[in-house]
Amino acid sequence: MCVHANLCDRMVLPGCDRKICQFVATPSSAPAPNKKKDKKHHSPSPAPVPASKLVVLPQKIYCKGETRKMDPDAVSKAFVEHYYSTFDTNRAGLAGLYHEASMLTFEGQKFQGAQNITNKIAALPFQQCQHQITTVDCQPSGPAGGMLVFVSGNLQLAGEHHALKFSQMFHLMPTPQGSFYVLNDIFRLNYA
Repeated sequence: MCVHANLCDRMVLPGCDRKICQFVATPSSAPAPNKKKDKKHHSPSPAPVPASKLVVLPQKIYCKGETRKMDPDAVSKAFVEHYYSTFDTNRAGLAGLYHEASMLTFEGQKFQGAQNITNKIAALPFQQCQHQITTVDCQPSGPAGGMLVFVSGNLQLAGEHHALKFSQMFHLMPTPQGSFYVLNDIFRLNYA
């Protein structure tokens, strides 16, 4: 069992049936290994690390006791697939990705707060569209465990013959519950 079992109520990546805990112990706060073994030669579970001694490290994750490198590209790819499939099929479903502190800049216009952002997205002058993603780039962002995600691609509107090229940047921030929300979202059409 993960030493951070009480914190492992985290997001699940597509294709992974394990919950991801993004909190890891710092080297100075990691529990000391227990040298005693029981009669079956198994080490007892280490004591949980207090939450005050935990730090967010986007480069590592703990999955039910297993340590492995986190692939930020996989996390950003999962987010991008979710965001654009939801946008293309149910724009109102994007509301849960934004908080009151979130800001959207759409073609130079700024909207703050989940409700204002959702209203803007719902009011776009087309009902059906299909996003075709060309590139997804990401970087970890700061000690709070945020992530910058930059997307480029094509936007095909229903009834139009030519797709529009677009770029979009997301600044994802972790929530206390362990998922992510969109703090900043910047969208631009790319004209040749």
